[in-house]
Amino acid sequence: MIQAQGGLLYLNESVEIDVTLILYNPETEEEQECRVNYLGEVSRQGQRVGVEFISPAPHFWGVDFSATAPPQRAVTPT
Repeated sequence: MIQAQGGLLYLNESVEIDVTLILYNPETEEEQECRVNYLGEVSRQGQRVGVEFISPAPHFWGVDFSATAPPQRAVTPT
């Protein structure tokens, strides 16, 4: 699972919460520093690891998230 702020990955390396990783996406040729914020179960694919980008990286995954974002509610001033 991916999102504009990070993603959920399977890793075969052991990591801990709050560790900083550098992800590289060969499709976009972009490198992004991220922080581990979730550790899930271990499976044959590896451990589920949630990461959050340290700096905004809306194009890291090569996906336009604005097209899938839920519509914003209009706020009317009172």
